[in-house]
Amino acid sequence: MIPVLLLPCAAFGLASGEDGDFNLKLTGYFKNIIAYSEASAFPVDLLLGIPQNKYFDFGEIHEPGHWDDLSRLRTKLEGRYGQHWDGEIQTELRGIASRPDLKIGGYITTAPAARRWLNMDATMYDEPGYQVTGFVDRMWVRWAPSWGEVVLGRQAITWTVGHLWYPMDRFGPFLPFTIEQDEKPGLDAANLAINLGALGEFRIIFAPLERSKDDRIGARIRANVYGFDFQVMGGYFSEEYVGGMGVAHNFYGAVARAEYAYSHTLSDAPDRWSAIAGIDRSFRKKLYALLEYYHQSAGETNTDLYYKSFPIYASGEIFGLGRDYLGAMARISPWAEWSFAALGIINLNDSSGFVSPQIEYDYGQNLKIILAASLSVPNGPRSEFGLFSSAYYLSFKGYF
Repeated sequence: MIPVLLLPCAAFGLASGEDGDFNLKLTGYFKNIIAYSEASAFPVDLLLGIPQNKYFDFGEIHEPGHWDDLSRLRTKLEGRYGQHWDGEIQTELRGIASRPDLKIGGYITTAPAARRWLNMDATMYDEPGYQVTGFVDRMWVRWAPSWGEVVLGRQAITWTVGHLWYPMDRFGPFLPFTIEQDEKPGLDAANLAINLGALGEFRIIFAPLERSKDDRIGARIRANVYGFDFQVMGGYFSEEYVGGMGVAHNFYGAVARAEYAYSHTLSDAPDRWSAIAGIDRSFRKKLYALLEYYHQSAGETNTDLYYKSFPIYASGEIFGLGRDYLGAMARISPWAEWSFAALGIINLNDSSGFVSPQIEYDYGQNLKIILAASLSVPNGPRSEFGLFSSAYYLSFKGYF
């Protein structure tokens, strides 16, 4: 039945008078992640978004150390007709096993799902301690004439030059410490791009939702001028007017990046802005290094005021509780089968941090084994990364 969903790819191609063959390709993977999260204690007043009360202690939510298991079966069906028409469908079957008595949940999480117009999810099994769900994460058709492209359907969209933080990306960005980042959640959208010469592009995207005030519509211009890759964007994103710009430039083998975005809210919340500045470089012997700084005006510099930023942090509107962050990452592949990586993030306001080392082994062409950890480095129990427990992971990923 699923291949039938790609027939519009051929139908539109035939209607346009284009000749060609209709080709299908099915690929996918299975991934299993086993994780152990250490015990944690989370302040109730922070969850409620209220200040600490010196006369009454709201207490903490205590979670015991526990095991989690996430299994994912992902399929990808690609279709192509002629030279200008193609499409794609990606589906996923996901099972999550965890302790049934958890109040907040373990550290093993996928990226927050992008809000979508159409419901293509199904819960197949839901009992305490185990849940099985299935969903369609991509389903789009693209027409790519010489002047640009038109993409309709559920698709993944990324607007940013950043690697760890993404001020301009308002179409469902990842959090930098999201564990599972294999696939960015798709969203339902109409996507139009017009070429502006060999090195430029104008793009406009409309992503509707059930309530019109939650719609997202954005436009972006990209251009390369004397080796500088510029991006300028603006739009309406769920009751916010957003404008931003980004630039990237190669020099002496490295790439320097900067990005800025300003949000004017239509609610009573104050306007806010965020920016990144970073540099990354690939060296010899398969060594890669990255350094990135992030600032957000909506964060707090005092841990006693984190209750103010926690509600919008929990909703994914900002990337942390603090205001200033520094992130660094390094990856080296000394042998063809082995790679070693480490990511570190520090909150420059409260001096807490987060470190994630990783070892990856490729067994043949179709199996990948990853051993990783997410290690919180607290600076007091109410520092940002003192709120989260450390966790350890073992994952297997097989391709077909």
